[in-house]
Amino acid sequence: MKKPLSLKMRFALILGLMILATGIASYFLQKHAINQELNLLQEKIMDQIQIQGGQLKDMGQTLIIVPEVKELFQGAQEKVQIQATLSTLAVVVLGSLATYFLARRSLKPLERLIDHMKDREMKNLSKPLPSQGLPGEIADLTQSYNHLLERLDGVFQQQRQFSAAAAHELRTPLSVLQTRLDVFNKLENHQEKDYEEMLSDIQDQVQRMTQLVDHLLTLMDTESLEKNDLVDLYDLFDEVFCDLTPLAEKREVGLELQGSHIQVYASDLLLYRALYNLVENAIKYNKPGGSVLVQVKEVKDQVLVSVKDTGIGLAPESIREIFTPFYRVDPSRSRKLGGAGLGLSLVKHILDLHQATISIDSQLGSYTEFTIWLGKK
Repeated sequence: MKKPLSLKMRFALILGLMILATGIASYFLQKHAINQELNLLQEKIMDQIQIQGGQLKDMGQTLIIVPEVKELFQGAQEKVQIQATLSTLAVVVLGSLATYFLARRSLKPLERLIDHMKDREMKNLSKPLPSQGLPGEIADLTQSYNHLLERLDGVFQQQRQFSAAAAHELRTPLSVLQTRLDVFNKLENHQEKDYEEMLSDIQDQVQRMTQLVDHLLTLMDTESLEKNDLVDLYDLFDEVFCDLTPLAEKREVGLELQGSHIQVYASDLLLYRALYNLVENAIKYNKPGGSVLVQVKEVKDQVLVSVKDTGIGLAPESIREIFTPFYRVDPSRSRKLGGAGLGLSLVKHILDLHQATISIDSQLGSYTEFTIWLGKK
């Protein structure tokens, strides 16, 4: 594949062509103007010679002078043309060379910036490129690139933390299973009760790993789903309530839905998953005899969705971290309830995809309220 010309070479060629076109135009204009002046001067001299020749006794002298004058002017015209041609070529060549070296000097900071960019790797993304002393446009480009590096470094940091947390979460049930198998193998005269306990532990840990993998797959698939379904939020919550009624009855938690039928454009599957997770959490971390109140209402040009429970509440430090993947307020209780620590992070991710916002208001030991703001259809 043919290597493209460098930026400075293109810059020099473009300006060289402009200088050449300007020089050629200037050459012809100068040639035309000089020829006009020489012809005018020649005519005046010829007129003067003819006038004076009429007064001369020897008319042959005039005939001798006139050809000499014509030859003199023709030679002058040729010299002017040659000088104009040479000067035009000199201007084009010198201008092109000067343009090339000036472009090379001007683009030197850009070349250094490109070299710095080539040296960027995942391990040094957090190190910004120097932008002091650079020309305005290149300094702006460097600062924009530094902002991009900062965002990329943040994404990679989150990816590393997420991968480490996911590996830890997958390793924990495997370690539990391995321990249970080791203990089971050391026992002699296994009884039916031992087998039942062993199978129960295996089932619990497999269910936990299955739930974790399902959450991870859902996080991966959210980007590819279309978000242009016409979704009735009231009907969607009604569907969520129907699916979670058995869990609510088991936990002795009441469910209440208030509001009106408001439609938004979104992914029906993703929005269902987000609302399901919110209501499920409100049930799981509630108190016996508690309640979950969901409200759907329209506020100006937006839709407000509120999910409020009468559960254990959240401490201020937990509110700041609640959407972090694998974060658990009470790890032992979350594992007991079958949580993987990804439910609320998935909620936040889905809402971000829909350009929606979510906020939390909570009082420890009293209530927790999640408020979502969605754009109308």
